[in-house]
Amino acid sequence: GCGDHGFDWNLVRQKTKTAVLEESFFFTDVFRCKHIICTGQNRNGTFTVIFQIDVGLSGFAGFISKDSMGVYATLNQPPLSPPGWLFPVVWTILYILMGIASYIILTSEKYKTDIHKSLKLYGWQLLFNFFWTYWFFNLQLYFFSFAWLMVLWFLIILTIKSFSKISKAAAFLMIPYLLWVTFAAYLNIGVALLN
Repeated sequence: GCGDHGFDWNLVRQKTKTAVLEESFFFTDVFRCKHIICTGQNRNGTFTVIFQIDVGLSGFAGFISKDSMGVYATLNQPPLSPPGWLFPVVWTILYILMGIASYIILTSEKYKTDIHKSLKLYGWQLLFNFFWTYWFFNLQLYFFSFAWLMVLWFLIILTIKSFSKISKAAAFLMIPYLLWVTFAAYLNIGVALLN
C-alpha cells in the first residue's frame, strides 16, 4: 500500500460489498494512490513509476491466481487472439510506459491546474482499467465489459489530449496503451459474440 493519506477506505469497502474486491490489496492501492496523484500530495516522480509497475504486476498476479487466464483459454476466441502468456508481458511494458508518462506530467513546471486535470483523468482511466478486468475476467460479463471498455478508450483519448498540452513526450508514451486497448476491444467483442 501507499500509506494512510486521509482517504476513507472503510467507506469504499462498505460500498463495494464484494468479497473479492475487499480482499484485493490491488484494489486498495488503486484507490489510495489515485487519491494521492489527483490531489497532488506526492511530488516524487519515482513514486509514480513504482506505483504503476506495482499495479501492473500485482494486478496480473491476482488474475493468474484466480485462474483467469485458464478460463480465457477455454473460450471461443476471434482471429488474431494472442496466447494467454502474452497479456502480462504486454501490460507490464504498458504500465512502465504509463508510469514514465505520469512522471513527466507530475514533475512538469506547467500550471498546477493543468497538471491536476491531467492526472485526474489519468487516475480515472486507471480505475476504469481495473474494473474492466473485474467485469471481464471475474464476472464474465462480456457485452457489459465491451461497453465499459469503450468508456475507458474515451478516457484514454482525453488523457492523451490533456497530456499533450503539457508534454508531447508524455502523450506519445500513452499511444501504445491506446492501441492495445483498441485491440482489447476487438478481442472483447469477439469473445462476447462467440460465447
